[in-house]
Amino acid sequence: MRFLALALVLPMWSLPSWLESQEPLADSSSTPSLSLLQQLRKDGIEFHPTFTGNTAWDIAGGQQRTTNGNLEYLIDLNLKIHSEETLKFSGGLFCADFQLHRGGQPHLDAGSYQDLTFIEANNITQLSEFWFRQSFGEDLFWFLIGKKDCSTIFDFSTYAMSFQYQSFESIPTIRNLPYYPNPAMGVLAGASFGTHMNIKLGILDGSNVLGVQTGSLGITGKFFDHLLSHALMIGEVDFIWNEATGLFGQIGGGVWKNSSSVPKYSGGVQKGLNGWYLFGDQTIWQDISTPTPRKIGLFFQAGYTSPQASPIKEVFAFGVNALGPFVTRSQDSLGVGVCMSRFSLVPGSGYTKPTETDIEIYYLYNPYSWWNIQPDIQYIITPNGSSTPNALVVLVNTAFSF
Repeated sequence: MRFLALALVLPMWSLPSWLESQEPLADSSSTPSLSLLQQLRKDGIEFHPTFTGNTAWDIAGGQQRTTNGNLEYLIDLNLKIHSEETLKFSGGLFCADFQLHRGGQPHLDAGSYQDLTFIEANNITQLSEFWFRQSFGEDLFWFLIGKKDCSTIFDFSTYAMSFQYQSFESIPTIRNLPYYPNPAMGVLAGASFGTHMNIKLGILDGSNVLGVQTGSLGITGKFFDHLLSHALMIGEVDFIWNEATGLFGQIGGGVWKNSSSVPKYSGGVQKGLNGWYLFGDQTIWQDISTPTPRKIGLFFQAGYTSPQASPIKEVFAFGVNALGPFVTRSQDSLGVGVCMSRFSLVPGSGYTKPTETDIEIYYLYNPYSWWNIQPDIQYIITPNGSSTPNALVVLVNTAFSF
């Protein structure tokens, strides 16, 4: 743990010099020698070990001041096998992903409803993903079956993906979309209509809404155990423009229904939950003169579900992201985002304030293609819809991938 603390904190001392550095990002040739992994990739087998570490301090307000830094880490071992090279048929992809997480939970010090880092979780040791995907016609149509983290399939905003506050990664009004740390078994399918429209559909194990930890249940979870009583059904349509050239943009929206019967705050049981969500990205400026194009983009997110049995009834988020904020740092990114969750105030919900609002600023520094460091500041207003004082949290995240 001492080594992890040094790895996270020492790089901060030289941050000003990084921002002024004239040294471009090293390419993949700077990666430590991994000849075996490189040979496997040529044979259609990809193995990607990733280590992500995070430390966070509540320095003002919140539930309590942080005294130990809330050190946490995630080890992720990802294996992908491409069918074309290994089994001699095209379009197939098999994936298995193992995850181990240990460490603190900074949202407890802040007193917030939502997790403050994208690796925050209870301690886990699990096979998080195990799925097969088959595509046809150069990915014009595909289907997937297995245990899957769906955060990159549904409600995926390009310009929101690097923020730490978890509501930017997955809209919390979708109860409960399978994603870290609780992926779940499902059957998914998608189709592309030209380069401007995508449709995605899925039926998944939605028992996490009943408190089931689907991530630790193995591959099938409760998918084959009375699925109709806890199925999450979801559909999304995306419209995309200027994807290859010009100023990229997209707008997407979806509807979902969970067939689970859940307790209502006012008493009794609500048979089924449902809701909708919207998201969008728009590039407003780009510079293609650098090795990696520099861009500035905007994003928004919104979602709704019934307040009778859900803690958050509405969510609204927006922000700006600069990819390559400096000419000499075209691989870095700088983001500012605001996310407001509106709580259910139905009698019995327990919330006394209507909202929790997170304001986040981060800088993602990439000294090498296999290493990044992300200083991050978050200000949480009315944490967990309560009288807890507004919290100011400083975080540092670092990741090594091979």
